[in-house]
Amino acid sequence: MMITGHLRFYILGIDRNNIDNNLWEGIKKVKEDKIFDKFLSIAIYSALKWFFLFKDSEISKLTIEEFVLEKKSRHFYGNFNMIDQDILIRNMRDSGDIEIQKEVEELISDHEKSKDERSNFLQMTDVLLGCSCQLLDGLSSSKCKREVSYSCLDPLKEVVCEKPKFNGQFYKKMAVSFFPTSKKSKQEIQDGKYDFGQFYNYRPFAEEKKSFVGDLFGSN
Repeated sequence: MMITGHLRFYILGIDRNNIDNNLWEGIKKVKEDKIFDKFLSIAIYSALKWFFLFKDSEISKLTIEEFVLEKKSRHFYGNFNMIDQDILIRNMRDSGDIEIQKEVEELISDHEKSKDERSNFLQMTDVLLGCSCQLLDGLSSSKCKREVSYSCLDPLKEVVCEKPKFNGQFYKKMAVSFFPTSKKSKQEIQDGKYDFGQFYNYRPFAEEKKSFVGDLFGSN
């Protein structure tokens, strides 16, 4: 797989074993939606900072002209269709270095149903994410899925490592991060004060283990 031009790809993996689920109220599906919203916001913030607004970046202000998400069924009345109501994104706006010009658009990833060319981009993202998760998580025993996933092996090996390769081909083009390194209490999640040391970017690849079918953090 080659990543060229202006494409950037970021994955944030959440260890649910280290997150206090009592923070979110409701049935399991409602909790999952709320967790998704919370950490999607963190992933967006982290990606924009890492790729564009890092310490030595020549970019002083970033303008987001379009913001597209894949449409998903929700199990509670959320507000993610209005991005300026999301606390983290609003904080990003207040910081002055990021401007978001439009509300979030939710699109069906099937371009034949949506009739929107941007759905092709969502499908491409799904493929990249699926390949990456297969290598990292080993969720499927499908021969086809495993073979396709290996197209992402070299890029992932470069960014999912103990020591960043600052001169690597995919540096500042692709990134994977996991959170947290230790148990986070309800109060810590509510406060939103996430220490940099709570994020990490290395763990073994599931596809390199003899038993490769498991979940994100190795339990069967």
